[in-house]
Amino acid sequence: MKYASAICAVLCLGATLIAPPAHASSSDGAALDEAGEQELTQFLNEHDVPQGDQEHLLQKLEEGEPWDSLSEGSDPVDVDTVTIGEVEQTVAYYEDGSVSSTTVDPPEEDAGETVNPLLGGSVSNCSISGKTATGCYASQDHGVIQKGSHFDSHDGRITRAYGTQHRFIGGALSNHRLDCMASNRVRYSSDVSVAFQGFPIGWTAWMEVSIINGQAVIKHN
Repeated sequence: MKYASAICAVLCLGATLIAPPAHASSSDGAALDEAGEQELTQFLNEHDVPQGDQEHLLQKLEEGEPWDSLSEGSDPVDVDTVTIGEVEQTVAYYEDGSVSSTTVDPPEEDAGETVNPLLGGSVSNCSISGKTATGCYASQDHGVIQKGSHFDSHDGRITRAYGTQHRFIGGALSNHRLDCMASNRVRYSSDVSVAFQGFPIGWTAWMEVSIINGQAVIKHN
């Protein structure tokens, strides 16, 4: 498992910061080791992926072929929302058996004094006072790659984005950046620098948070 955190800050009230596109090439590198395979199997088991689909997904990785859940333009064939304890989890299921999950902590009744989520997406740990939310954490987990970052907002605008965090089983990400796409929209991007043999090096993984009508909406590739 690859894990790293970085503290980045970007003010989203003015200029738009856009990173240049990455150029992809094929990786010669990493094989899926036993620890990585066990972690992926655990993730897939948690989401009731059939054994045959699990074997197919692991084979795809070893052959350098991204899962549908990691492929831009792939739409889920089903989306299910379940509540486990006090946590609401939304899982998107794809044709090849891969899944993508988000988790939303339930809101507390007193938003002025407790730590609460902003509505929508996988956003948690917001301290909300009036129109201001601070310390929000947005996360998206594909199993192979998980990405997250923190942000603050005020009156529908993202005022600060910081504290990126990621996991990449069997690989590594580099060139982490937080780009202000608009006053209400921030994107966390990073490039694949080490991956399974044949996996495209330089491919950019991104997750984007937008504040729309008071709700946090998450997009990703």
